[in-house]
Amino acid sequence: VSFGVTRAANEKEVEELCQFANDFGFNRIVTEAPVAMFPIWEKYGQKYGITMCLHHHAKDSANQYYDADLVDKYTRDYKNVMANPDVGHLSPSQICPIDNLKKLEGNIASIHFKDQLEFGNPKNQCVPLGTGQLNAKAMLKELDRQGYNGFFVIEYEANWDDNVGDIAECVEFLRNN
Repeated sequence: VSFGVTRAANEKEVEELCQFANDFGFNRIVTEAPVAMFPIWEKYGQKYGITMCLHHHAKDSANQYYDADLVDKYTRDYKNVMANPDVGHLSPSQICPIDNLKKLEGNIASIHFKDQLEFGNPKNQCVPLGTGQLNAKAMLKELDRQGYNGFFVIEYEANWDDNVGDIAECVEFLRNN
């Protein structure tokens, strides 16, 4: 359903990515494209039926897309350029995921949905959804209030060699909440 986090350096690469996604039946591409490329993403998003989902990392990353006000400001006027908040990267930056989601209301096309053992810990300690301090139920409630109908990407960044059980627990949490 989606592809990324990926990059495109120029208009030709944006079109190639959109065509690739279209050929495989994806309708979302997750990227951290610079603002100057948003019109190009919009152009090829319209042509191929693709939405570019703007991803972020923590405050120490090269972009400032963790800032929901900034993301909303630069994406609000586009139909095919929207937000992809990553709640796991908000926590280490001391940003409340629920407040971030509220600021992006109506402008979220996909989400990297996570929970963490401790809020604000820069070591990003993923735990199964509902067992950490990010209040996954409240985040879901907020997304339901908004009428969110995008994708939930379970990006489980812990226990890399044996995390299938943890991911299954996350899926079960989403199914039951």
